[in-house]
Amino acid sequence: MIYCRWGEGIQMKAKNLRAKERTGIGRVFSRLIACYTALIAIFAGVCGYSYAQAMKISVSNLVSRNQLIFESSAFTLQNTFDTMESFTANLYGLKQLQQLLGGVSWPVEGKTMNIYDTIHALPAIEDANGIISGYFVYIPGGDVIVAPGQGFAHLERYYADHFAISAGQEYESWRAQVLLNEGKSIHADWQTGREMQFVMPLGNAVTGGKPGKVVYRISTASLLKQLTHFSDGADQHALVMDLDGNVLAASPGSEELVRSLQESGSAAADSTGEISVLGDTFRYSAQAVPEFGVRLMLLVPHSAIVRQAGASIAGMVTICSLAWWPLWRWFSPTFCPCGKSPARPRRQRPAPRACG
Repeated sequence: MIYCRWGEGIQMKAKNLRAKERTGIGRVFSRLIACYTALIAIFAGVCGYSYAQAMKISVSNLVSRNQLIFESSAFTLQNTFDTMESFTANLYGLKQLQQLLGGVSWPVEGKTMNIYDTIHALPAIEDANGIISGYFVYIPGGDVIVAPGQGFAHLERYYADHFAISAGQEYESWRAQVLLNEGKSIHADWQTGREMQFVMPLGNAVTGGKPGKVVYRISTASLLKQLTHFSDGADQHALVMDLDGNVLAASPGSEELVRSLQESGSAAADSTGEISVLGDTFRYSAQAVPEFGVRLMLLVPHSAIVRQAGASIAGMVTICSLAWWPLWRWFSPTFCPCGKSPARPRRQRPAPRACG
């Protein structure tokens, strides 16, 4: 009888011990969940704050970089414009050219020697920036074009091979746009990527005859290089437009973007901001160069800015990952300051007692 009661006592103690163990395990598990939750919240907060700051810094750096590119490009274009103005002024003083500009109209046959003398007297143009690739002079009195070492009468015959900006533009359209247009103007076709033509009037300082035209050939590739030299390759699109928003040149790979911009009417935007085209958001910067008659525009897709921001916080994420284990050990319910895991007490079974 005594032995049976003693056995029941042992069973009750075992049950109580198991209940205490379950309660202890539950407490440890709860502390473990709380620890994980706290660490995840800290990690997410640090990453979120870092990402927001990285995005802000990326946009700020982008705007600052574009501003520097614009300042450099505007300075280069201003120098090129000054070169063209100075060169045009020098052409005014060329005696052979003044003889051809004098008079209302004249037959080419009667001026053959004058034309010959002029094409050999015309100087070559030097542009330190490499943007001007050449020039030609239109003389309305004889409806001829002269250039260093070259002369052209019956212009329509030579139009396609020597003067056309776009393969699809007819001669009469080009003539009205470039040769007969008043004042300064710039013309190009961004789809063909050919040269731009910058037109300056050339009056006659002596006889005051019909004003001619000096047409400077502008290298599209050299002009775009001013904008793309410091860019991130495919992540950035560079455009050159006239002041009315018509695209004159675009960096390779920007065709669909240009078409969407023109269809939406966003190509004439100034300053800095965001536009949505082609299902993506682009951060753009634009600045006009009035003397040259163009507006420069740089566009970067939002996805590229996100990638840049992600690269910026990669180091922060690595640091947080490395800090995860010490934090986990600190918050762990089994953490021991001495660096050793506390030993779990062994459960001792009571020795059986003999019945008396």
